[in-house]
Amino acid sequence: MLLVLPVVGHNQIIDALKKFDRDYRNSDEWIGWETKLSQKYAIKFGGKLYPPKMVISLATDLPRSEFSGGQQSNNYLSHYGLEVIKFSGHDDKQDIRTVRIAGKAIKDDQKTDGKLIDESCSGDRDMVREVYKLLKRLPRFNFYSDMRQMPDNGIYFFFEVGEYTIDGYNRLVRIGTHRSDGRLKKRLMQHYKGNRNSSVFRKHLGGAIINRDCPDEVRLGKWFNKNEPAPNGIENRVSDILEQNFYYSCLDFKNKKERLSLEEGLIALFAGDMLEKASTDWLGNYAVSENIKSSSLWNSEHTAGNRLTNEQFGHLCELVEESSYRYPIAKEPKALVLIPCCKRKADVISNHWLPPFPNLQQARAELLEKIELTEDLYNK
Repeated sequence: MLLVLPVVGHNQIIDALKKFDRDYRNSDEWIGWETKLSQKYAIKFGGKLYPPKMVISLATDLPRSEFSGGQQSNNYLSHYGLEVIKFSGHDDKQDIRTVRIAGKAIKDDQKTDGKLIDESCSGDRDMVREVYKLLKRLPRFNFYSDMRQMPDNGIYFFFEVGEYTIDGYNRLVRIGTHRSDGRLKKRLMQHYKGNRNSSVFRKHLGGAIINRDCPDEVRLGKWFNKNEPAPNGIENRVSDILEQNFYYSCLDFKNKKERLSLEEGLIALFAGDMLEKASTDWLGNYAVSENIKSSSLWNSEHTAGNRLTNEQFGHLCELVEESSYRYPIAKEPKALVLIPCCKRKADVISNHWLPPFPNLQQARAELLEKIELTEDLYNK
């Protein structure tokens, strides 16, 4: 009977890959491991190959002798979205195993043409990275931005303070659009200043706040029942969190049918990416919707739909090119931010202490928060 491999955090898997690079890759035991006939599979990550069982062992602290390679290891790794490839020259016919290769399921007996199995499509994982590169070209806005800068129709992408991808990008946390023409700006304001009945985004945020701070089935029931009055203070807290922690980009897109289809494909693509998961402090971890918790997105619909196609990705590239030209990232003047580091300062002229700086900690927190929202400030 096979040992059941323990579930670990996605960060532990990434740490195991880094540990192999740091401590084992150039050791006598592991130099040239890819050439050994005993090695049938490899993890392909960041342009490098890794031995599956060794990575699992490093992540779980289990000896390699206690679990199986092949099907057990490959299936385990696929749950974390890792790309597993098969070396050529292995023709196991004992069983047909399914592994994740370039984000898709492929049978072990697929022909390899004398090479590592790969696909003409770079796969969902690479596509996610490319979408992040595209989104970085779009300007970022927040609650205080001038709405006149926004297109009338399009798709919006929300980001959240403190959430990052393994590649260092600001992690995408919600994708959305609007059904009626010309309502993108109104839809965004419904999220920021509407109510739980006008914005499902606000409804899920409020439910997560209740679940995190004071789990109460009665309060949750009232919050999710549109005919019941909202529990005191929750709407205001949702507004505060959105204003302080969420910022977004917009993609100009007029065709309604294609816009809705692209939105669904993007949601499914990012929901299925097991590597870009939320931080442990993410509010969405307390959401009522299982789709939100499992996808690390504030989206409860389309998470299991059809993922973005290569054709749609090509169209997305064109739209970003048009949007970045039409709505260029503003070049703001450089800023010098002075943050007080202690409560009292000495007046060197009179040799007396100046009065304490009022509300120091609050001022520091607000300044640092604004700096974090202003990405380009680090590059100036």
